[in-house]
Amino acid sequence: MRILVINLTRLGDIIQSIGLIKGLKNRYPECEIDFLAMSSFSAILKNIPDIHEIVCLEDHLLIDQIKDDLWSGFLELTSKIQYLNNKFYDLVINPVISLQSSYLCNLIQAKDKRGMIQTPEGEQSVKSNWSAYLLANQHTLGDHAFNLVNIFAGVGDCEFKIDDYFLQSGTSANAFIKTLFENEQIDSSKKLIGFHVGASQSNKSWSVDSFKKVIIELCLNSSYEVILFGGYKESDVKSQFDNIRSTNFHNWIGKFKLDELISAVSKMNLFITNDTGPMHIAACTKVPIINLSLGPVSMWETGPYSDQAIVLQANIDCHPCSFSYNCPHWNCHSQITPEAVIQLSNMILTQTAIHEDPQILYWKSVIDPFLFIHWVPLNKRQITDKEYLFEVKRCIWGLTLKNLFSKADVVFKDYFSFLNSYFVFSTYSYPDLSSLCDKLLALNEQLINQLLFITTISQNSKNNLDKIKTIWSNVKELKNTMYLEAQHYSVIYDWFLYLTFAESQLENEDLSELTRQTVILYKQLSAQLRLLQIHIQ
Repeated sequence: MRILVINLTRLGDIIQSIGLIKGLKNRYPECEIDFLAMSSFSAILKNIPDIHEIVCLEDHLLIDQIKDDLWSGFLELTSKIQYLNNKFYDLVINPVISLQSSYLCNLIQAKDKRGMIQTPEGEQSVKSNWSAYLLANQHTLGDHAFNLVNIFAGVGDCEFKIDDYFLQSGTSANAFIKTLFENEQIDSSKKLIGFHVGASQSNKSWSVDSFKKVIIELCLNSSYEVILFGGYKESDVKSQFDNIRSTNFHNWIGKFKLDELISAVSKMNLFITNDTGPMHIAACTKVPIINLSLGPVSMWETGPYSDQAIVLQANIDCHPCSFSYNCPHWNCHSQITPEAVIQLSNMILTQTAIHEDPQILYWKSVIDPFLFIHWVPLNKRQITDKEYLFEVKRCIWGLTLKNLFSKADVVFKDYFSFLNSYFVFSTYSYPDLSSLCDKLLALNEQLINQLLFITTISQNSKNNLDKIKTIWSNVKELKNTMYLEAQHYSVIYDWFLYLTFAESQLENEDLSELTRQTVILYKQLSAQLRLLQIHIQ
């Protein structure tokens, strides 16, 4: 079986494809998996096991020179598509939400395709419930409930274990790092603390001054070795650390090739970082992580996929914000203080207690009953109204995407038994949301009954076809009414957006069968609304 995975995004997103690669190999042991990526981010793929061939689209032809040399870009694209089509794939998977990837997915021939795909007519088709979920939650980052690692694997309809989520470094890279540590006299008996101060966007980056204060303080402890990592993008800040003269500080910005970076990071006892590619490398190498979750970053979607991570998040309602939002205050940056990071670092390395800053939310990663990464408080505390509602929704999403509604009672019991270890619960009531569920359930029942009636009507006469057309018109009006009602409460609106994308997957020329498939989706919506109502009353 030949499979092609398309991911034209950045380093972090490519690393988060590891679960998909391993899951596919677990499900189809004899398969050959090829990976299509942009050339500037493709090097990491050599460190991911089970990839048969890496196919690159050259950035400099398709992005850098495209305005001046359109013909070269066209030839690059067409030649790669022809090459891929000659491989006769059984399955093509596009796990990301990308118009470019969906267009390529349409042009590449395969027996089956999954993910977001552009049709020959130019319309977007969603061929995975996990892709439908990802699209439905693009309207607000705060509603994301699952890591991209699990979402990407879900698009491929496969599963993996957290132990499968790793990167491997080469023999030469390991030898280089061994020699470097010896030459720099890195004391292996000390605790090694790695820092990465960069990120792809400034609104995701903690200030260099804040990082510097933490580094200076930790260097005062002679039992620590502090190492600063960074690539060419961080070279402009390298000199800002030149005045740190501590013998246990090592400014290694720009020192490593990617393979060597993986090997070096794997030696750390702690890695302190923004949400960025090297953070995902640390997660894959099983290194304890302190991740600063800032600006538009959702720890649920792109946080470190590791059961040895702590995320610090400002205790403010506006985080995470939109990637395009021009923030007037950046409180999510300033509320996380160097003192808090220093104290947390010492806690992890020396197993001492900390006093939590009330301006900061401290989260740790654990494995939940769905076998996904879950973020829970570092220390047990009262769950807020907003957090409780989020957890109820997340459990219902898990039931939806794993098709477990028949076991809903058992799953909810296990899920909240798990949460009881980390949260203190009281009584929660959402009367407005409960009333809205009543209204939506009544409208949805009418819609389902109309659809079921269609399945009883014979299609052998014009009168009957006209009757079906009238009923479909009524169904459409009921849909519009429900969508307008749901828009007033964004916490459930993603279910309706998901329903729209899930419906786009339905392809059947037989009207009766298409109607039955539609009924199944709307019955699923009723199940979601009923479960929500049960757990918020």
